Amino acid sequence: MRVNQVQPVIARSSIRTPLGRRRENQRPTEGAGKQARHVRARKVISRSRGRVTGKFASMKMRTTIYWESQLERDAIMLMEIDPAVSAYYEQPFTLEYRHEGEIHHYTPDLLVEFGDGKQLIEVKPDEEAESPANQERFALLTRLFLEHGYVYRILPEREIRIQPRLDNTKLLLRYRRVVVSDVTRERLRRQLAAHYKLPIKWFTDRPELGIGLPQIASLLCYGYLATDMNAPIGPDTPVWIRG
Repeated sequence: MRVNQVQPVIARSSIRTPLGRRRENQRPTEGAGKQARHVRARKVISRSRGRVTGKFASMKMRTTIYWESQLERDAIMLMEIDPAVSAYYEQPFTLEYRHEGEIHHYTPDLLVEFGDGKQLIEVKPDEEAESPANQERFALLTRLFLEHGYVYRILPEREIRIQPRLDNTKLLLRYRRVVVSDVTRERLRRQLAAHYKLPIKWFTDRPELGIGLPQIASLLCYGYLATDMNAPIGPDTPVWIRG
């Protein structure tokens, strides 16, 4: 049965959260808070042969984010450093729906909040994202989630593992725990206000400023500074205050 033949079951889908079941086609409550009050809809799939799972200490969400594949891990790292992403939650809830006479359950990988809306994200390797069977299922899920007020999209490997953006992200995240004092931040701000853009080596060549790669990388992580993430980060990389 093709996707366009399952329209009658869309109105019968419902969303289950870890704390109980929502009414059918009810939109989740807005302003539910940050990750500190988020509970995953299901347990992380345990480690098995050929499958690597793990966790990521998110400074943006102030909690531990669990991932079920290295591709998910890379996607989470991009969310962590992307200034357009205000919040993200792994395995936010489970959709229950009927298709071809059977009950199915589906849990999206991520719920991502932007300044202008939200998206449900499914992370997939390219070959899985492009398979005809999966595309048919994704089309059905897109329609089902739309009934609940959600935009649903597939985030394929080719959009996650773009280089050098991903390597830059991993480099900067090494310094996400570095605390930059207000004095150091103000000193950096004054220099950039006078010059607009300066290469990293301009600061590292002036040790009296007390501004090195750790401080610059930390401020890039938190969106105070900006740079071109599509060029390799090095001594000549220009940085500026995000405006």
